[in-house]
Amino acid sequence: MKHLKLEVLSQEEIELIHQKALEVLEKVGITVYEPEAVKLLGDMGARVEGKKVYFPSSLVEKSIEKAPKEFTVYARNEKHNVEMQVGKVFFEPMIGRVNVLDWRTGEKRRTNINDAGDLVKLADALDNYHILHSGSIMPSIEGIPVGTSHVHGYLQGVKNSSKVIKGSCRGKKVAEDCIEIASIWSGIPKEKLYQKPNIFTTCNIISPLKLDEAQTQGLMV
Repeated sequence: MKHLKLEVLSQEEIELIHQKALEVLEKVGITVYEPEAVKLLGDMGARVEGKKVYFPSSLVEKSIEKAPKEFTVYARNEKHNVEMQVGKVFFEPMIGRVNVLDWRTGEKRRTNINDAGDLVKLADALDNYHILHSGSIMPSIEGIPVGTSHVHGYLQGVKNSSKVIKGSCRGKKVAEDCIEIASIWSGIPKEKLYQKPNIFTTCNIISPLKLDEAQTQGLMV
C-alpha cells in the first residue's frame, strides 16, 4: 500500500498545540499513582508534590530529543517488519472486545479464545493492516481465567499471524509475561530484546491528567 500523507493542521497550529501541552504539563501537572515512577520523575528533574508531578518544559523537550526519530519493530516474517519513521502511517485494527457478533447466528455473545484467534487471522490476511492488536489487551475472555487472559490472548496473536503483534502493559506481571512470550518465539533473550524489538504496546492516560498505577508499572517494564 502506498503511504499517503494527510495534513489536517498547519505547522503553526501544531506548534501552538505543542506549546499549550508543555504549559499544561508544567503548570497543571499529572497525577501519577505509581510511587516508583513518581520518584524516578523527581530524580529526573520534575517537581513532585505528593502524587502530583509537574514537568518543566526543558525536561520534556530534552526527553523528546532523546527519542529515536526512526526504528524497526520486527515481525515473525521479515516482510512484515515495520519501519517506524516520521511521515509514515501504519494501520492497526481493534481486535478483541468483551462481546462479539457471531456471524453464524447474528447474535451478540461473549468473546471466546477462538474468536480472538479468528480476528487475528482475518487481520493477518488484509494487506492494509501492518501491526495487529491481540487478545492480550482484552479485559476478559470467555472461559479463560482473568489472571491469564493476556497470555492466552497474546499467544493467539503470535500463533495466527506473522505480523507485528501488540502486547499489554496493564500491570507489571502482565507486561513481563508478554515480553517473555516475545522472547520465546523469537529465541532472543529478554535482556537483548531491545536490540531487535518484536513487541509493542500503548499506555493510555486517564482523563483528566492521571496515570494509572498498573499501566504505569507495565509501561516501565
